[in-house]
Amino acid sequence: MGLPWVSLTPVLSNLFMGPSSSQVLIYRRYVDDTFCLFNNKKDMLMFIDFITRHPRICLTMEREIDKKLLFLDIL
Repeated sequence: MGLPWVSLTPVLSNLFMGPSSSQVLIYRRYVDDTFCLFNNKKDMLMFIDFITRHPRICLTMEREIDKKLLFLDIL
């Protein structure tokens, strides 16, 4: 039998992300990888600033180059 709080992880994650989601056009997750699409650079920087305020969240970022993006080891 699993730990009782494990099933709450997605709910708590959504509650934490909720306030910042208005500036994200597309938000998709796969395990510990996340794909986000923003209207502009300002919205992206605001989102990153919000997320990185939590001391246990480590963020790395890939940007589009020549209209190509590496995500989940797929170009």
